Amino acid sequence: MNTYPECIACLFNQAIQAQKIFSLTDEQTRDLMNTLGTSLSRFPEAVSPPVIATVLQHRLEDFLDSDDPYREIKNESSNRILEFLDEIRHVISSSPDPLKSVVLLAIGGNAIDYGVFGNQVDIERVITDALHSMEDSDDSHHSLAYEEWKEHLNRSSKVLYVVDNAGEVVFDRLLIETMKKLYPELHVTVAVRNRPIINDVTLEDARFAGIDLAADAIIPSGCDGAGLVIGEAGEEMNRIFGESDIIISKGQGNFEAMSEAVGPIYFFLKVKCPVVSRETAQPIGTYLLMKAAAFR
Repeated sequence: MNTYPECIACLFNQAIQAQKIFSLTDEQTRDLMNTLGTSLSRFPEAVSPPVIATVLQHRLEDFLDSDDPYREIKNESSNRILEFLDEIRHVISSSPDPLKSVVLLAIGGNAIDYGVFGNQVDIERVITDALHSMEDSDDSHHSLAYEEWKEHLNRSSKVLYVVDNAGEVVFDRLLIETMKKLYPELHVTVAVRNRPIINDVTLEDARFAGIDLAADAIIPSGCDGAGLVIGEAGEEMNRIFGESDIIISKGQGNFEAMSEAVGPIYFFLKVKCPVVSRETAQPIGTYLLMKAAAFR
């Protein structure tokens, strides 16, 4: 997905969100904005917003003298959901369609986005809303290619699952657990961020959430940004991407980075901004499961 003017405004808003979260001074916040502004001319319009977001992250790391400023926030997000793990598993297992229920749960967890919402993220509300979505038989506020995805999953043996944010990665773990129960021979590889950026999942975050207990393998993407950019991915990532029968891409960042990628890609996300709403033709707030435009 291209970077549109609204995306630039959103990136500048990330600097404001960082100020609120980390109590930055006005001078530091202006510095973040100036760093972003002077860097924009280096990026072509065709580059996706997650690539540009790395500029802010690196400068924030300098201010805070940390290579992972959001680590404590990420751990808190995952920990809060891990506290409810047994109860959530019970709701899933009691559902008439456990797989669909946990798909909705995983998509609902995509609301845990500190890049978009900053410190306004309410973990308890996310859990409540996601659980409600599992029990709600009204699909009018969803746009789900669920049956098609399920049929594709049924004839797949290798799954690549590209995760997004901490916190929601616990829900991703539950989705992988459910898929493996239904399809025991399924081999699931989880792709995480190559390095810390905002509250996105790194290898350390994935293990903290216990996703290594569900998946068969975890690999770094090889990309520096807040999304998997296939052209910039590492050799192992490109190989697994090409060998996978089905690819689950979680979150807006991965959608922005992979919307034009060619492959058996299904996007799982909650629509959270006007640009993604326009790109997907779905209103903000929609729980979305859709095939990539260049699906093969």
